[in-house]
Amino acid sequence: MSKQENTWGIILASHGNLAQEALNSAIMIAGPQEQVQTVGLYPGENLETLIAKYQEAQEVLGQEELLILTDLDGGTPTNAAAQFALQTPLNVAVFSGFTLGLILEILTHRQTDLGIVSQQLTTNWQVPVIDEVAKWQQFQARLGSNDEEDL
Repeated sequence: MSKQENTWGIILASHGNLAQEALNSAIMIAGPQEQVQTVGLYPGENLETLIAKYQEAQEVLGQEELLILTDLDGGTPTNAAAQFALQTPLNVAVFSGFTLGLILEILTHRQTDLGIVSQQLTTNWQVPVIDEVAKWQQFQARLGSNDEEDL
């Protein structure tokens, strides 16, 4: 696939090297992939470090639409991805709980609109994946309503 054919970029993120190794396995099965970056969390790094890594990966990809797939709901890579998605003007979807099967499925749907892919992930995928941006938006809305109740 050439860069012109891909309508959105993909970032795989995990604790340690899991994302890179999952991508390596996907490449072994599906062949070389473009417009895919990986981000790993390593000892001594934190949420802010990862947000900066997501920004760097987006700059390398050069896409205004991104799908970020993370390894674990509630983990630092996921929380940082959700924060990045909420802070950027770009169209960023974040889902936790990636598997090799999910990555391969996503790679075969690169021409599909990102909104449609996101909807399919939440409704049709056999393994539960979590829409992290929606979860964080709900959390922030609850925090906002609690603040109003305190007044």
